[in-house]
Amino acid sequence: FSVSNPNLWWRAFHGVKNVQRRGVETLTATERIVRDGFLPSRTGRHGPGVYCSPDTRVVQPHYAARQTLQTIRGAKTFEWMFQLAVKPDPATQTGTPNIWRVRDPRDIRAYGLLMREV
Repeated sequence: FSVSNPNLWWRAFHGVKNVQRRGVETLTATERIVRDGFLPSRTGRHGPGVYCSPDTRVVQPHYAARQTLQTIRGAKTFEWMFQLAVKPDPATQTGTPNIWRVRDPRDIRAYGLLMREV
């Protein structure tokens, strides 16, 4: 990715599946991000920050949230991830392919929710 035009923010994706390890429901975490913004990880492999990927194929199997919901047509299972805008910064690269770390949560903005029935 090029940082030649600082007005063009990068596109990336973020999942909330791992919050379940801390006893937080994925729908609750999704709501908090929409309402309050991102809370940086303090214990991430590459240091503190908000982790994301420019590749949905990285997020989907490992980080995309999944939940079964009751609908008017019965129970359906959905999977979702955030679509993001990330302020360009070469320090975002972690050295792990397709894994980015955004140190300042003000430099990452959720602007979409990708959702599919599984």
